[in-house]
Amino acid sequence: MSEENFKHPTTNTEHQVGKMVESELAHRRQFLLAVRLALDEFWLFSLWVTRMNTWNKLALLVGAFLTAGSLVAAPAKWEPQKGDTIVILGNTFAERMEMFGYFESALHAKYPDRNLRVRSMAWSADAVSYQPRPYLFGDLKDKLSQPKDNPNPREVWFNGVGADALILCFGMVESFDGEQGLAKFRTDLNFYLKQHMEHQYNGKSAPKMLLVSPIAHENLGKPFPDGVQHNKDIARYVEVMRQVAEVNSVPFIDLFTPHMAWMKAHPNDKLTFNGIHQNEQGDWQFSQWMAQQLGWFDGKVAPGNGDEAKAFRELVKLKNERFWLHFRAVNGEYIYGRRRQIWAQKVPMIPDDEMRRLWQIDEDADQDLFKAKKPSIAAVWSGKPAK
Repeated sequence: MSEENFKHPTTNTEHQVGKMVESELAHRRQFLLAVRLALDEFWLFSLWVTRMNTWNKLALLVGAFLTAGSLVAAPAKWEPQKGDTIVILGNTFAERMEMFGYFESALHAKYPDRNLRVRSMAWSADAVSYQPRPYLFGDLKDKLSQPKDNPNPREVWFNGVGADALILCFGMVESFDGEQGLAKFRTDLNFYLKQHMEHQYNGKSAPKMLLVSPIAHENLGKPFPDGVQHNKDIARYVEVMRQVAEVNSVPFIDLFTPHMAWMKAHPNDKLTFNGIHQNEQGDWQFSQWMAQQLGWFDGKVAPGNGDEAKAFRELVKLKNERFWLHFRAVNGEYIYGRRRQIWAQKVPMIPDDEMRRLWQIDEDADQDLFKAKKPSIAAVWSGKPAK
């Protein structure tokens, strides 16, 4: 017997009609979404064909005229409002952003009085169509949705955050599929963005999305691959991301193009530790390009050793670490998994008050940031990290 039948052993006409209406509405929603996707696919294909012939010329122009740090696209129109909750989703690049804290520090410096809550739910190797999680970890939609009032810790190990805005970092994992994976990536990304648009995680409006491209593949020498062919593939995926972002009216940040220019101008300064994942110097530089393309920053770093900015960034990193220990707990099997309950007594392995305390720790860390003195936006990057 199915779970539905188990819960509803008897049905009446009203219930049956209600189910029929729900089913019909669901079919209509799926049909309309399919039509939208088909139209977008046609538009994207047309745009791709139009630009194919000029791609090589554009690549030559980029290499000839751009220098690292000088490339600033037209500012992406993405601005959080007071009290917004911003969730970062994506791959290893997004995950490592929280380790260093430069971009989030810049976000608070740009909007010092808006009390912005930032939560990173990024996960290494995530792709738009493939995001595996531990057994019984739960659905992302629930975590992005509004928090439940006074939830029972025995039923809800992670309360929702009510996301107002999303920063989405994808494309690197998918680029390893090469040119043959482009069509699938275009479809998957288009569908992924539209799925977020269909939801009002904050209970009021669809999330304000910001799409971020992958960086380039640096040549670190043997035993690492040189990245020559991979960069050709990444360039194709970045262009697809640009097109999909445009058709969906999602602001887009291109980190690949300035990184390619940087590698030519600074062959000995490496921004990654393995060719594709940023080190601290990389995060320091990539976050500047992000801030520039958002129109926050003119590229001129304030002089000085950056002690004040570093103190604030340490608060950002501490907040991120506390959230990480909650969201990515190493003992998750005891929090949400198969060992969540002691079998004989049917009581939680983790006491209720301890779970509530974890929620409170996250909120306390936000309050510490709100009260702290913010550096100026230009001072966020004062004091370049050591190589």
